[in-house]
Amino acid sequence: MRHLFLEGPVQEGKSTLIRRLIQPFLDQIGGFSSQRLLDVSGETVGFRIAPAAEALELTREYQTDLTGVFLAFQNGKAVKAPEVFLETALQSLNNSGGKQLILLDEIGGMELGVPEFREALYRVLSGPVPCIGVLKLEEKNRHMCEQAVIDKSCLTWHQVLRRDLTEQFDAELIPFARNIETEAEHQIAVFLEQFL
Repeated sequence: MRHLFLEGPVQEGKSTLIRRLIQPFLDQIGGFSSQRLLDVSGETVGFRIAPAAEALELTREYQTDLTGVFLAFQNGKAVKAPEVFLETALQSLNNSGGKQLILLDEIGGMELGVPEFREALYRVLSGPVPCIGVLKLEEKNRHMCEQAVIDKSCLTWHQVLRRDLTEQFDAELIPFARNIETEAEHQIAVFLEQFL
């Protein structure tokens, strides 16, 4: 196994578990993570791509001058900025040279609609550095399509990526839920021991 990805329902603790286990090795890890952006009342108002060095911050208060924001909810509408994947996410992937591990948290959504990002992602997955992260569930993407947050082509790209992860890139997709967290934690720890 060269790569490891968790799959499971939203806000079950997938990213939290990965972040806890990679914390001692952050200086050896490239890639990026997704941050949930909150308003002052704690409501989710968007999402941001952050470099792996900021991975331990699962959430952050939304500010208008914040970079890397690819999705924001304003006046009941989703404001998308897919160009962020050409900037922040692509830069994080390109700057992962010399790292021992690449964090890809989360993948499988809106970013797959950006051809240049898909190409860079596939280069990373076929490269020598192992990856760890979270793969969005197809059901989540379907819901996002229904809400017009992502383009329907992303559903197809998600299916292709999921297939390619296991068939082409030797990735292990681990189902995750809170009641099986201990088992997932063990699998991640074994995986990390191989590379860090």
